[in-house]
Amino acid sequence: MDPQARLLLSPTTYSSRAQYSSQPPYEVMIDSGAYHHGGRNVSRTRLRALHDQLTIAQQFPDSQVTIAHCDVLPRAAADSRSSIHATLINAEWFMAQPLPAGYARMTTAQARTPDEMYLVVTQLAQFGPDLIGIGGLANLHRTHRKLLPLMIEGAVEAAGDTPLHALGVTAQHVLDRLRANGVFSCDSATAIWCAVYGSVIYARPYRRYRFVGEKSSRPESPQVTGYYSSLTHPLPCCCPVCRDDPRQLMGSDMRGKYARCIHNHYHLKLEIEGEGEWQAAYSSAGYQSVITTLLSSTASSPNAAR
Repeated sequence: MDPQARLLLSPTTYSSRAQYSSQPPYEVMIDSGAYHHGGRNVSRTRLRALHDQLTIAQQFPDSQVTIAHCDVLPRAAADSRSSIHATLINAEWFMAQPLPAGYARMTTAQARTPDEMYLVVTQLAQFGPDLIGIGGLANLHRTHRKLLPLMIEGAVEAAGDTPLHALGVTAQHVLDRLRANGVFSCDSATAIWCAVYGSVIYARPYRRYRFVGEKSSRPESPQVTGYYSSLTHPLPCCCPVCRDDPRQLMGSDMRGKYARCIHNHYHLKLEIEGEGEWQAAYSSAGYQSVITTLLSSTASSPNAAR
């Protein structure tokens, strides 16, 4: 529904046999998730991963497409040097593969320490990708938060003029650090997970809340902006859902989840991109009509949960 939507898809969560029929997003980034979990699927090769990515990309002929290379996640039981070596070998192979005209290439760095991150990004930048992704930040934010800014700074210094994309982050102080270092873009599923588990986010400043009475299977967060923060009613908001009826956010049925998804997506964009021309679509009568139809139809549709 959002003409300026930017989506990140993965072969592990979006089938290469899917038939996309909605309005095309402005940009689609496709990572190699199937390869990341290669330990669970030993038959998966980097060639098969790339084939699946390109098959998915064919569903979006009118969108800007970015394809990521087969980076290797550091494993606790494995030597980090072997993961780095495999990541760099795969990146060199990826940069030599033919891609359709207009497709952008992203190599992705995985590392455990700032020194490793600097080394990996330095090498990846020499291959000449359009973009370098910084992986592992979400896990690092949970486990070694003080190390996070050093990892970001190491990647920025090593990348030079190559733009950086931060994978899987939304936390307020992380976004502030990304902006301060000039990181080009970022992505996160936090807004949707919050919506599914009964929570809402608000932007400027970034906050997360759970309505009193909502049940959530998500653990309580130690962050000040975490899930333990409670609301008895929605805060003032200009998103298309709240302009219609903010009480829809408090529902526990599928309609409530869809309402929170739309609301949270709007606030995530507002937090990351700031106010701008993209908001005009959300204020249009046509967009409001689509929202109203979606939220009214999900209340009684037997297939809505899919």
